[in-house]
Amino acid sequence: MDIGLVRWVDRFAGVPLCFLCTLLRRLANRVAPPPSATTPIRRLLFLKPAEQGATVLAVPAFEAAIKRLGRENVYVCVFARNREILDILGLIPPENILIIRDTRGLLFLTDVVRMLAAVRRSAIDTVVDFEFFARFTALLTFLSGARRRVGWHRFAGEGMYRGDLFTHRIQYNPYMSTAQSYLLLAEAGWMDPNAVPMAKTPAPVIAPDYQPPAYHPTPEELARVRKLLEEGGIVGDGGRPRLVLNPKFLDELPVRQWAEANFADLARQFLDAYPGGSVVVVGLPVETQAAERFCASLDSGRVVNLVGKINLRELVTLFQLCDALLSSDSGPCHFAALTGIRVYVLFGPETPVLFAPLTPRARLFRANFACSPCFNTSNYRRSTCVDNQCMKAITADAVFEAIRGDFG
Repeated sequence: MDIGLVRWVDRFAGVPLCFLCTLLRRLANRVAPPPSATTPIRRLLFLKPAEQGATVLAVPAFEAAIKRLGRENVYVCVFARNREILDILGLIPPENILIIRDTRGLLFLTDVVRMLAAVRRSAIDTVVDFEFFARFTALLTFLSGARRRVGWHRFAGEGMYRGDLFTHRIQYNPYMSTAQSYLLLAEAGWMDPNAVPMAKTPAPVIAPDYQPPAYHPTPEELARVRKLLEEGGIVGDGGRPRLVLNPKFLDELPVRQWAEANFADLARQFLDAYPGGSVVVVGLPVETQAAERFCASLDSGRVVNLVGKINLRELVTLFQLCDALLSSDSGPCHFAALTGIRVYVLFGPETPVLFAPLTPRARLFRANFACSPCFNTSNYRRSTCVDNQCMKAITADAVFEAIRGDFG
């Protein structure tokens, strides 16, 4: 879906719908009061429709719910195009993944109705909304019919009105990482909902060396990726180190782009410093032409272009076969946390305080400009910036020195 249309609908349709549902909720509470903290949770659904990278940050929350309820009683709702990362993680049973296709309006509405029917049919009593301030998921949470509903509430904060639709209303804390925030939401269903604002408890702790479940590619996936590397000139497991670049040539959020010239400069430094090394370029199918131009400009037989040639499972498999990934803050940085690869992440309009990958092998680069981050949880990742100096201030030399320091 077009992100501009999504924003428009969420604002101009979402606000009145949230207001109407709030009135309905208050009337319903007179008939059937919300559950007490002692009411047992039997089945729990997480709403995380968008952003596969952020889904990896939710892994500690999934694990916490599974530990309490058992794998068979934990469900997740996602957009169809984001399902693959859940299959790769392997934490949620495939039959417990509820899908909404968001490609066309009528299909979207049909799937929403089917999803809500599945929630009621499965007797899911608790829904946890992982979206920060989207009104769509707040409405889904309410319409699910679940007696226990957990999500962010704005309380005295200005901005994103989404009604009063949750039984467990959590005060959003912008100083906790996203992984911590998700974990807090997952645990909040077992807390006293009368504590206002929630949650009056120490912030959840995620160990610095925490590692999500490792991805184990199939022999067929390994053979397929190895064949692509061999076709590009990388034979066997020799020729190390291997650096993966994710330049985001056509980034849907242009303000977070690191200049293509910087990627090219770093690639040349890497190839010069490591005569046995190689560079692998990845990206989306729409970036194919830009990637071909970029790889040709490097004029090296040790550069392999895999843009548009591999799917998500094969991308994670590629990370298993390589040594380092360089990318701006985006999904691949989080997918890489499922492997042993080193990750070098460039932050500008977003902050590593919230979105650092869940891997102890990550190196984070940020210029710490006063205007950064300009993306936040309540502005739909929109920015008025037309000159991303926060990204331009990160030099190829500085990033390469960090890589060379790690690899010698």
